[in-house]
Amino acid sequence: MSRVLFVVRRCLLTAVVVMSWGIVAPGLASAAQNFSITNSSGGNSFPANGNVPYTTTMNFDSGHGAAQHALITTSPGVLAALSANPSCLQTVQYTAACQLGQGTATLAGYVVPAKDPAHAVAGLDLIAGQGTPTQSTTHAEIQLAQNSSGNVSAVLNVDFAGAGAASNFVTGSTLTVNKTMNGKPFTRMPSNCNPGPSSLVVTYADGTSKSTNASPDFNITGCSSLPYAPKFAAVITKDAGDDGVKIVTTITQGPEEAATAANGLTLPWPAVAPNFNGSLVNQNTTTAVGTVTATSPLTPAPLTGNAYLTGTPLQPTLTLQFPAPNALKLVGTVSLPTHTVTFNGVPDVPQTSLVVTLFGGPHALENTNCTPPGGTAVGSFTGQNGAVVKVSQQVTVIGCPPPKPAKPTISNASLSGLAAGKPVLRIQLAKGGAKLKSFTLARPAGLKFNPLGLKRGLSVHGAKKITLRGNKLIVALRAPANAISIKLSAPLLVAKKHGPKHPQLHVSVTDASGKSTSLTTSL
Repeated sequence: MSRVLFVVRRCLLTAVVVMSWGIVAPGLASAAQNFSITNSSGGNSFPANGNVPYTTTMNFDSGHGAAQHALITTSPGVLAALSANPSCLQTVQYTAACQLGQGTATLAGYVVPAKDPAHAVAGLDLIAGQGTPTQSTTHAEIQLAQNSSGNVSAVLNVDFAGAGAASNFVTGSTLTVNKTMNGKPFTRMPSNCNPGPSSLVVTYADGTSKSTNASPDFNITGCSSLPYAPKFAAVITKDAGDDGVKIVTTITQGPEEAATAANGLTLPWPAVAPNFNGSLVNQNTTTAVGTVTATSPLTPAPLTGNAYLTGTPLQPTLTLQFPAPNALKLVGTVSLPTHTVTFNGVPDVPQTSLVVTLFGGPHALENTNCTPPGGTAVGSFTGQNGAVVKVSQQVTVIGCPPPKPAKPTISNASLSGLAAGKPVLRIQLAKGGAKLKSFTLARPAGLKFNPLGLKRGLSVHGAKKITLRGNKLIVALRAPANAISIKLSAPLLVAKKHGPKHPQLHVSVTDASGKSTSLTTSL
């Protein structure tokens, strides 16, 4: 529910793609393994959300023998836009439209389909000596790794076996990644200025495995100046045959904005409330309680997944799960007292739309009795750059019967002074829906009107026209009012000798819409 999300299918090449290897001429063994990332345009600063070229350099410690495998993990949020040319993911194309960069020793890197699409989002072929008799290909699988805080990095798994005997002479690599592919923006920097390190893990021929963080690494700047203005909408629909509700929440952002780090949704209670009896049957099962769809400018197509009810009955959670090869999940904590679900650790991935749909039906997570038939939903968002935004929306539950219009009311009715022969009648009228514009008061039993006392015996604020017609007093106001205070007294009001002790008072009020309502009370 939330903004949950998430990486783009086949897109979190998070700079992984960037760190490819290249065959270099034989030389002396490196003194130590090292790994560095620099801005190809100069310096080592990378603008937040920027689209810039960069160069990766790796040196291997061949004192442990030839490098067998390399795992390259980039800083979370360093992404690649495979939407620049989706056809590269369909067939192997060693063309300029799929080339992402150039490396040492005539090394060329191409985005290609994954050989194991169940576990990798894309592939990368590194071609050395392309077009020559000694051409060799090293294939790398690009996988996604989600850390304990929820953020996502891309992992490039390089197997040097494809280089054949030449792998024995690989001592390092340098690769410059272009800012565009197929003439379209390709690289995307994080919107968090402290994304975490990039790292290199190399396994050597003697079985040694060595890990090194990049130095220098991606130095992200300008995060606080990024715009951040997520928009939020909620639609709640009551089931036709039961009290369950379908809830659809949509979060949208511009592609230039900082990505979201955390978001929360507060449902309009008591318009909707947890369906404890019906929903718990699906808790911690494989039965989905909803769906999630994330759209990003980096991916050729939206990423879709399911929502599951997890946790415990007293401390429920909502888990959003995407299937392999994007086997990512986000767990939202549910606060029953505040009717809020909160997702923290949202990956630094730009999303233009995130739609979470919670199913209705007898096992729906939420119910409604349409009392009231609506309320306020609140979305709370924190950007990767620290910006905080809160959005409120009035929500009416679709399918609830329209509320009956409120009726005008009569109150504070009293009749005094009968014993002294000087009766005083007081009442107050209040609007229901529209404001009141006139009223007609019927003479109560035991009393009568004296036309000669009309001016002195009637007090009505705002009266425009007063008419006494038989046993009825008719008053029209100058302007419609929320409430009318009325006082009738002598000489207008005269008491009969033998009247009931508690007569009924009948008043007809007409509101500004022209609707008339009859009201009755005892005096």
